[in-house]
This record gives sequence, C-alpha cells and structure tokens, in this order.
Amino acid sequence: MKSTIKIFLIFLFLCSISAGSVQSQIIKKPKINLKKGSKNLFKNIGNKTEPTDEVQEVKTNSRMPVEKSGEKRKMKPPDVNENIDEAQVAFGHKNYGSTRFAIEQAIVGIELEIGHQLLESMPEKVSGLSWQESEDQVYSSGMGFVGLNISREYYNDEKGLTAMVANNSALISSAQIAVSNPSMVAQNENMKIVTVQGNRSVLEYNEYSGYNLSVPFGQSSIFVLKCVNFDSEDEVMEAAGQFDISTFKKLLGEQ
Repeated sequence: MKSTIKIFLIFLFLCSISAGSVQSQIIKKPKINLKKGSKNLFKNIGNKTEPTDEVQEVKTNSRMPVEKSGEKRKMKPPDVNENIDEAQVAFGHKNYGSTRFAIEQAIVGIELEIGHQLLESMPEKVSGLSWQESEDQVYSSGMGFVGLNISREYYNDEKGLTAMVANNSALISSAQIAVSNPSMVAQNENMKIVTVQGNRSVLEYNEYSGYNLSVPFGQSSIFVLKCVNFDSEDEVMEAAGQFDISTFKKLLGEQ
C-alpha cells in the first residue's frame, strides 16, 4: 500500500515538472539578434535599453524625396463642359443643390480661363522690370465675374510693380467715388485724378507703400498698378501705358 502511494506521488511530481517545462516554453521568448555587423544596435544603461546613435541614424535615413522648391505647379481648372452636363442631369432630376454647385464650378472654369488670357496679354517686361512667372495669381470665387482677380509681379533688386485686374466691388466703388468727386480729391495732396488710355483714374502716393494707380473701366472692372520705389508719377504713367486696357475690356466683355 505504501509503495503504491509512493509511486503515485512520484507520478504527480513528474507531471508537475513536465507541466512546468511546457509552461516555461510558452512564456519564454526567443532571443533576438539586434547586431548589425559586429556592433550591437542597443546598449544597456542601468535597467533601461536605449538606442545608440547608430539606431537613430537608421531611423532618420529616409528615402522619401523632398519637394523641389521654386517649381510652381498649376492646378487644372474645373472642366466647363463636364460641369454643364452635370448641371443639366441634376436639373432634370430636380436636384437643385447639385445643379447650382455644377454651374458655379463651370463659372469658375470660365473665369480662370479668362484670367489666364488676361495674364497672357500682359507684357513680359515693364519699365525695365522683369516678369516673375512664379508669382502669377488667378483667383475666382465662381460668383459670375464679381470675384475674378488676377495679378502679375515685375521687379528687380531696386524697384517693384504689381499689376492687377479685378472684378472687385470694394476697389471699384472707392475709385469711382474718387473720380466722380474731383473736389474731394483736390483736398488730398497725395491724390490726384489722371487719365489712362481714355479712362479717368486715381493716382495716390504713400511714403511707405509707394504709388498706387486705380483705373476703373467698363461696368464692373478695375486695373490697378502698385509701384514701389518709382521716382515719380511720370514713371508710373509710363508703366501704365505698357498695358492694353482695351484688351482687358474685350476679354471681360466690358463695354
């Protein structure tokens, strides 16, 4: 009887050893070789494992290319015909929200096309200043020729000029108020009424920003020149004469 009990206890002991061995095999993690060549990528400091400089170099050694600076890319304008087709389909289904959105996108496409044509009509040099192609701007709010703004910059190390054509009610109204009230303008020694290519205009001077020439034309458009470090108003008027305002009128459908 005693021998039977002894054998049974030995059997339980062996089972417990076997179970412990299996458990240790499950819990125990395999060793990971973190060596690169003959150098270990990690070193132990106290109880913490911190990366060496070599690891940091590996982490920051990205092959992702960097965007090339100075290369301005142009986004394609909305496709006019495609948006008109979408508007017709949406209108047929009485989806008026989508109809309006498609029409607005078509208007944006048309205005951007006009804007680029306006830029193409501008000279590449003005009063010895070079056109800065990467600075060209064309913006449309899609509100039907009331939110179209284009600008071009010319400059060298000493002087600068910004030419802008816009359908902008704020700019137009202030200029039209000035040209229609000569007596008000006469009270300001830094403002005068001038004529540019048959259009009554406003010429202003500010000691901090230079000369500003505003030329309202047509019903809702304006041509603006901002001139920095120009020596006289005669230079400003000469620069303005190098832009063809009649072409601006034609492209914008102004009378």
